[in-house]
Amino acid sequence: MSKCLFFCVAALVLFITGCKEMQRKQSDFTPFRKPVTLSTTTEETEKRAWEYEISDEKKVAEEKEKVKKEVLPDEFLYPAERKKPEPLLHKPEYTGEKIDIAFNFDNAEIKDVLHVILGGILNVNYILDRRVGGPINLHATGKVYKEELLSMLNTLLYVYDFSILKDGDIYRVLPRADARQDSSIIFTGDKIPPASKDIIIQIVPLEYESPKNLQPTIRPFMTNLGNIVTHGDSKYLILIEHASNMEKLLTLIKVFDVPFFAGKAVKIYDFKYADARNMAKDIVTLAQSLGAKAGPDAEFNCVPFSESNKMMVVTKIPELLSKIDVWIKSIDVPPSELEEDLRLYIYKVQHQKAETIMPILSQLYREKMAEQPRPYGKKPLEAMKIIADPKTNAIVIRALPSDYRGMKALIEAIDATPQQVFIEALIVEVVLSSNLDYGTEWSWDLGSGVNLFGLGDLKRTAETPTITYTKGNFEVLMDILATSSNAKILSAPHLLVRDEQSANIQIGSEVPILASSGQQSGTTVTFEQVQYRDTGIILTVTPHIAENDFITLDIKQEVSNAEETTTGVSNSPTFSTRNAETSLIIKSGHTISLGGIIEQKDEKSISKIPLLGDIPFLGNL
Repeated sequence: MSKCLFFCVAALVLFITGCKEMQRKQSDFTPFRKPVTLSTTTEETEKRAWEYEISDEKKVAEEKEKVKKEVLPDEFLYPAERKKPEPLLHKPEYTGEKIDIAFNFDNAEIKDVLHVILGGILNVNYILDRRVGGPINLHATGKVYKEELLSMLNTLLYVYDFSILKDGDIYRVLPRADARQDSSIIFTGDKIPPASKDIIIQIVPLEYESPKNLQPTIRPFMTNLGNIVTHGDSKYLILIEHASNMEKLLTLIKVFDVPFFAGKAVKIYDFKYADARNMAKDIVTLAQSLGAKAGPDAEFNCVPFSESNKMMVVTKIPELLSKIDVWIKSIDVPPSELEEDLRLYIYKVQHQKAETIMPILSQLYREKMAEQPRPYGKKPLEAMKIIADPKTNAIVIRALPSDYRGMKALIEAIDATPQQVFIEALIVEVVLSSNLDYGTEWSWDLGSGVNLFGLGDLKRTAETPTITYTKGNFEVLMDILATSSNAKILSAPHLLVRDEQSANIQIGSEVPILASSGQQSGTTVTFEQVQYRDTGIILTVTPHIAENDFITLDIKQEVSNAEETTTGVSNSPTFSTRNAETSLIIKSGHTISLGGIIEQKDEKSISKIPLLGDIPFLGNL
């Protein structure tokens, strides 16, 4: 008796998005098992980000825009000097009635003149210093206020080196040299009294200049009575001077007490593509060629900031900035692809392995994975980097945006949604008798005749009616074989296999094999090394999906079993192996059969009645 083993395979091309259920042909047979139905749709899964661009460009742009709104503009023009001080009183305001005066003093004693004016006309209390004396000349007529007359008298005394100081309700007349020490009129800051010959003390706070540096500049403009005092490292100047001269001194101080950049225009340029250090040198050279003097103490200077790639221009000629704007606008232009900056990207691979895609990218972009020079004035381009992370199945790429666009398109093509093949396999053992043909000529006789494998009628008996195979009969075949006494279904697995991937079906067991044995030196201990070998029914299928729903199947089938050894090697079985390997093309949804693995067995069967069958001669009856 012989047995033939058949492998029946039905293949169906599937996409990961789902497949259409194959229509089944109605059958009167009881199904061997419930058919597998593939869902026509797939559940909508949560969409996750699969690509990341790690770049601070957008964030930096937003920060720059925010800074522009909140901080000063990038161009500054500083005035050459500060605002001049305003007098506390622009014009003396006198009260009361005016009085008529008519003074004609020629070589009169100063004490007598003071007695007439202070004691007689003004009617005030006064004290004369013992050093006050000498002749004086005074000629004046008209109507004046009493306070105005006092100011006129103080001006007259100034000519004769005397001065009047008010101390409460008493007026003191003393030499001018002593008046500055005895002055009790103190002002601070920019506040100054009306112009008069009163000796005042002015305390002036300086904002920028050092008092000691400013002192020799101010002293030549003071009167003989005036004095200037500084105190240690204090930022204050103390001026002792007539009120009439104080305004001039304060104006002079404002001219020199200015920041070091006063009278200069400053502008900051932010370069997007050019290098700030090289640009600073080029701009200075260009300005010098046009006649400008460059340098820290000259009228023009450029200061680069390499960290932020910015440049500050300081000039005493504000009109020069507009020229520099034109120059930089022409030089700092959008770069070509080789002049872009590298950015960091993370591509999350969906269907392939990141470590298998990375070598492809490395080979294609091998030249760019080394530092590349740029034209003069441009920073060298950093080397491209490609790293595969097997833990997250992601590819980390540091590249130019233009290069990444090409890499992304390539990755997407490789990492496309894969097609899949749904394989239904039927492994059948058929008992071959005289009524059943061998090999691929085998067909199942249904009475009406059905050729389930679509190979045409290969039976020698042409009278047997047959029908052509149509899709959907695989389940019918299973039902037929399940009810047949001459066929035994060993396995009917279903496999969903990705394109270009191998699927393996094995029905059997692992058999231990004695690989080696030996004895440890100096002892009687022996050791044996055992290996295991797979036996049974093994089917390996690798699909290759082509166009128009055609599939190329690489099929390898094997039937093996272990038997007692006949070679004389103890404890090692003998393996009987039958295999077949082929590559074929099948259309999606169709069925193929592979047969011809035949095993010949001689079997002897005895039918007898228990006990009676063992009686000689009688048992044969």
